[in-house]
Amino acid sequence: MKKFLLSLIVLVFITGIAFSQEWVLLNTANSDIPSDKIISLGITDNDVIYIGTPGGLVDPSHVYEYTDSWNEMDWFSEFKNMKSSPLGHLAIATGKGVFHYDGTTHTLFNEDNSNLTASNISDIDIDSDGTEYIGMTASGLLFTGGFGIYDGSFWAIYNDGNSPLPVDNVISVFAGQSGVVWIGTQNAGLMKKDGSDWELFNTENSNIPGDTPIHFAQSASGMLWISFSNGSIATFNGSDWTYIRTDNEPGNLPESNVTDMLFDAGNNLWMSFESDGFAKYDGVDWTFFTSLLSPLPSDNVTGLELSSDGELWIGTRLNGLVVYDPDFGMAIDDFLSPENIVMYPNPVDVNLVVKFKELTGKAGLYIYNLTGQLVFQEQINEPLSQINCSELQSGYYTLQLKTEKGSKSVAKAFIKR
Repeated sequence: MKKFLLSLIVLVFITGIAFSQEWVLLNTANSDIPSDKIISLGITDNDVIYIGTPGGLVDPSHVYEYTDSWNEMDWFSEFKNMKSSPLGHLAIATGKGVFHYDGTTHTLFNEDNSNLTASNISDIDIDSDGTEYIGMTASGLLFTGGFGIYDGSFWAIYNDGNSPLPVDNVISVFAGQSGVVWIGTQNAGLMKKDGSDWELFNTENSNIPGDTPIHFAQSASGMLWISFSNGSIATFNGSDWTYIRTDNEPGNLPESNVTDMLFDAGNNLWMSFESDGFAKYDGVDWTFFTSLLSPLPSDNVTGLELSSDGELWIGTRLNGLVVYDPDFGMAIDDFLSPENIVMYPNPVDVNLVVKFKELTGKAGLYIYNLTGQLVFQEQINEPLSQINCSELQSGYYTLQLKTEKGSKSVAKAFIKR
């Protein structure tokens, strides 16, 4: 279905890397960011920002680092993923091998100078001890790919010839809890490596919903979340699979594929989508952030990262970077949260009721039609309000509530019959 873009709040850019807004947009029109096309995103433990931008037919791709300004890293041109090591360096997965970078010097590991069996590194992760795990995909006839472990001095390589791995193409890796490593293969299932024990989950021997795992995240309780190339999303508790979304039944989630997911310090799950923005799951409810329901400038989200202070950095394919602070204004504006607001009936014929379980301030109420036109507005200072919708044409509408000072907003969709 065609998506209509609606900008509900003006995004304000604050110079520098420390921000004081709930939503901040960094693009080439309002900042010195070198490109609006963000295809990869990374943040180090000390909040240094890295972005990867695409190349064209002539120009190569580029990587930039933000310290006091955006600086191009001229010793590598793209990256798939990067992780901060507790040993003091940044480990970077690229199509030319694994880079280690300590802020001053860099070292490259590839099939020419190490025992890596391929230079195309699909993914990388690091555990709390500093052990590195990589996935490799075969490149040509000479390089076979596989799964690699680096202990600080030596790369141990596992493939279908010397281990239980069913194939050589490994496209995702995840260092989970209790020393367990999860290995996603291309079209051959999910491998669990627990020390010297290997266990394979595929669609023939288990209830796993796909054979190509792409992204992983694990909650504080140990629940593993996995997205798959076929669009499925599932959780695994060590014995049972629960389907969150399958390739033929999306449920209440967007239909486009997941591009990233992670848990924050509060055990909230954040998940981004190819063409449907991103979402937050607090263990009970889903909250969706799209260009229609939030200040997000684009629904084409390429990646998510969390800074040390809890800000969510969002890469978009054509609209630069977005920084979202989930905790901004919470102490003042807690009354303006989805769980505190009830709206009914939906669909509505005449009167739409908007009820606050608790109202500790004033809120502005705005109703937009599907094309983004403001069709109604009023100020609310009572816990219960009735909106006369009899003059509205039949169709879909978005109701937005915003605090008096404009620091926080929430949007809900409804249908006028």
